[in-house]
Amino acid sequence: MTGLIVSMSYCTENYVAWFSGNPHERAAFWYRAFGPFWWASWTMNICNGLLPWLLWSKKVQRSILGLFVVSIFVNIGMWFERFVIIAVSLAGEPFERFANATYNPTWADWGIMAGSFGWFFMWFLLFVKIFPAVSISEVKEVLPAPTRGKERVA
Repeated sequence: MTGLIVSMSYCTENYVAWFSGNPHERAAFWYRAFGPFWWASWTMNICNGLLPWLLWSKKVQRSILGLFVVSIFVNIGMWFERFVIIAVSLAGEPFERFANATYNPTWADWGIMAGSFGWFFMWFLLFVKIFPAVSISEVKEVLPAPTRGKERVA
């Protein structure tokens, strides 16, 4: 249902931008959809707007791999949405006098992104180490019973 809401909001945003008659809105829409960052905009629309529709299929709903793949694509789409909001909006050519070039990340930008991923995974792995991801009560039934001394059960 959330995928349908996101699809509807993307369609509404594009419809209003195109048919509003405002040249700034229309130019921003055109720049987002067909400018130098077209790939980011279309990746965002496909990952967030179309791929969640696969969840209406019972086959995908009952497949762990299918759910995992769709969730990864939605996460990728959400990252691209932030990228489109920030980088593409700041590089909007026709009406921004300060924007004379497109955004190209530097080594510092890539380093900050790599560091943020490392920071997240460090805290995530520490959390999983202290609070296990699998409940001990679920694992307890599978473990063999403890033995005393040198007794072994064959």
